[in-house]
Amino acid sequence: MMEAEQQGPVRATEPEAFRFRLLRAWASRPGRARALGVLAGVMLAICFLSLFALLGQREQRAASDEARRDVIGVLASVVDQLTRALETTDILLIEMVRGIEQRGQPWEIDRVGMRLAQLPHLRAAAVVNAEGRIVFSTEEALVGLSLADRRWLEVSPSGASQLAIGSPEPGRFFGRPGQTIQQAGRWSIPLLRPILDPNGLPGGFVIALMNPDYLTAIGQRAADAFNVSVRFHRLDAVLLARSDGRTEGVGVANPAAWLFRDYLPRLDAGIQQVEDSSGTPATAAFGVTATGMMVVEVSRTLDVILAPVHRHRLELGAGIGVLAIVTLLCLAVMIRFSRLVQAQQDAASAAEERHQMAARETALLRSSRAETTRLLDGVPTLMFQVEVAPGVPPRYRRIGGNVEAVTGWPAEVIEAPGGWAALRAPEPDAFEEFMQTVGREGRAEREFRLRQPDGGGRWLRTVAAVTQRRDNGVVEIVGYTADVSAERERAGQLAAAGRLASLGEMATGLAHELRQPLTIMSLAAQNLQKALDSGRLSAARQRIERIVEQSARAGNIIEHLRRFARGSDEAAPPEPLALEAAVEGAMTLVGGSLRDADVAVTVDFGEASPMVLGHLVGLEQVLVNLLMNACHAMETLPPGQPRRITIELGAAPPEGRVELLLRDTGGGIAPRVLARIFEPFVTTKGVDKGTGLGLSICHGLVKAMGGTIAARNQDGGAVFTITLLQSEVVVQSPRSEAPPAFQSMAGSRG
Repeated sequence: MMEAEQQGPVRATEPEAFRFRLLRAWASRPGRARALGVLAGVMLAICFLSLFALLGQREQRAASDEARRDVIGVLASVVDQLTRALETTDILLIEMVRGIEQRGQPWEIDRVGMRLAQLPHLRAAAVVNAEGRIVFSTEEALVGLSLADRRWLEVSPSGASQLAIGSPEPGRFFGRPGQTIQQAGRWSIPLLRPILDPNGLPGGFVIALMNPDYLTAIGQRAADAFNVSVRFHRLDAVLLARSDGRTEGVGVANPAAWLFRDYLPRLDAGIQQVEDSSGTPATAAFGVTATGMMVVEVSRTLDVILAPVHRHRLELGAGIGVLAIVTLLCLAVMIRFSRLVQAQQDAASAAEERHQMAARETALLRSSRAETTRLLDGVPTLMFQVEVAPGVPPRYRRIGGNVEAVTGWPAEVIEAPGGWAALRAPEPDAFEEFMQTVGREGRAEREFRLRQPDGGGRWLRTVAAVTQRRDNGVVEIVGYTADVSAERERAGQLAAAGRLASLGEMATGLAHELRQPLTIMSLAAQNLQKALDSGRLSAARQRIERIVEQSARAGNIIEHLRRFARGSDEAAPPEPLALEAAVEGAMTLVGGSLRDADVAVTVDFGEASPMVLGHLVGLEQVLVNLLMNACHAMETLPPGQPRRITIELGAAPPEGRVELLLRDTGGGIAPRVLARIFEPFVTTKGVDKGTGLGLSICHGLVKAMGGTIAARNQDGGAVFTITLLQSEVVVQSPRSEAPPAFQSMAGSRG
C-alpha cells in the first residue's frame, strides 16, 4: 500500500483518457465550435456528393434517350435512301429481262450503258445463260466468264421472278477462285433477277454489280453527322458493307448478332440498348428495306454515348469541388480561430507541464548515464568506437570498460598519445592497419601481446565490426578488447596435454621404431668384431657405415620425439615450411603404430612439394592426431576389409592457399557428431580411449597458423581438409625414392 502511494496516482486507460479529452473539448466554447464545424462540413460534403450523383444520373438518362432518337432517325433516312437505290436497280433489271423475253436479247448496249451512268451505285450489268456463262456485259472483259461455281446464282425453288442479292465478290467485278475480300481490298455486291423460259423455269439471270462504296458513302455521311456506325447486312446475316469502309467481317455470316438472334425474320425493325452486331456495348436499331432484301443496322457505342456525360460530370464535379473547398475553407477558418482561443487558454498549463517533464527527463538521463558508466566500468572489456576516414588517422573514442583491469596499465598511460603504440611495439601501426582491415571486410579480430609494467606480457584480443558506412566515405566501427591471457594459457596447456596423450598412444610404435635400428647396430657391431679379428678391413668398414646409418636414423626419431614433446610457440608468426617435412615428421612418430595396426599409408604430393606458412611442430601434432584417429577408426573393421590412409593435395584450392587432404577407409563419422566434430569433449571413442579434446586442439593449432580445418564423409570413410596459406617459395622434390618414414609402411596392405 505504501509502495502504491509512493508511485503516485493510477493513470487512466487509453479509452477513458480519450473520453475525458472529448468531454473537456465539448465543455469549452471553442471545443463546441470546432465540433459543430466538423459536423457541418460532413453534412455539406454529403449534400454535395448526393447532388453530384443525382445530376450525373440525369445526364446519363438524357444521353441514352438522345442516342435512341438519333439512331432511329438515322436508320429511317438510310433505309429510305437505300430502298430507292434498290428500286431503281430492280427497274433496270426488269427492263433487261423483258428485252430478252421479247427479242432474245437485252435492248441496245448503249442504252444499258446510258442507264448505268444515271445509277452511280452500280458498276456493271451482265446477262448469264442457263450454263452460268456471261453472254452479255457492259464490261467487255466479263463476256465469256463462267459463274457456274457461284452458289448465289441459285434462286428459290418456286422459280418466282424477284430481285435477289448474291454474296459479295472480291475485286472490282468478279474475283479469282479462292481469293478473299480482305486479300483483294475491294468487292462488289451482285443484284440479280432470273430469266424465266416459257415453262416458268429459270433460263439465266440478269445481274447488276452494286458498288459497296455507295453503301459506305451513305453510311459515312450519317456516321459523321450523328456519331454513329452503320452496317449493311443480307437477310441471311451476311455482312455486305460498313460505314467505316473496312473489310473485316464483310462476306461472313453472323447469325448470333442481336438483330438476327432476337428479331429477324419475324420482325422488320427493332431497337435495343445492349450491344451491336460486333458485340460492343451500344444502343442499336435495324430496319429492312422496302424491297425486303437488305438490312440496315445503325448503332452508337456506349463510350460515345457516355463521353459527354463524363465531360459534364467533370465540369460539374469541378464546380461542386470549388464550392465545397470554399465552404470548407470557411469552416477551417472558424475551427482555426477556435483552436487559437483554446491554445491561449492551455498555453500556461502546457508550458508548466513541459517544464516539469523536461526537468524529470534531465534527471532521469543523468541517472541513466551514471548507471551506464558504472556498469561499463565493471565489465572486464574495453568497448570503443572508431571513425575511419580516407587519408585521415582513425579517431578513437572509448565507450566504457575498466582500462587497468584489462590492460594492466592506468587509463592515463594507455589513452595518452602514442600509449598503445609504445606498449605494443614492435607493431606501432598495427591498430591502424587492423581498422583498415575491418573497414574493408566488415568484421575482423586479432590478438596481440601488450607489455606489462613488470616487464612481462599480456595477451589481448580485439574484435571490431562496421556499424555504418556514410556517403562521405567515413566508416563507423564499434568493437571491444578483452584479456585472453588465461585463455591462451589454457589452450597451450591443452595442446601440451594433447601432445603427451599422443606420445602415450605412440609409445609402443616408437619403441619398435627405436628397437629396429638398435638391433641392427648390435648385429653390425658383432660382425665388425669378427671382421677385425679376421683382418677383413672392407667388411669392417661396411659394418661401421651400417652402424653410423642406423644411429643417425635412431637420432632422427629421438629428435622428432624431443621436438614434438617440446611443442612450438603458437604466438610466433607462421613461417615457410614444406608439407612433405611435416608429413615425414608425423610418420616418423606414428609409422610404427600404423604398421603394427596393418594400416597402409599413401602419400602423393605430385612433382613439387608445396611450401606453406605455418608451425612445423603444430602441423605435425595435427597430422599425428588425425593419423591416430584414423587408425583407431579402422581397428573395428572386419578382416579382409582395406585399412588405408591417403595423404594428398586438394585439386582446386582457393587462390593463394594449399589444401592437404587426409582420407581413410574407417567408415566415416556419424552425422550427429560430424556437425560438432571440432567442439571440445566431442568424441566417437569410448570413455576409456578419448577425452574429446584432440580435434578441438587441432582446430586451434590450424587457426593459429592462419588456416582452416574441415571434415566430411566420402566413399565410406572420413576426409579431413587442412587449408593453409601458400608460401612464395616452391621446392622440387624428386619422387625416385620415398622418405624413410614412408618406406617403413611400404607393402603393408589392409
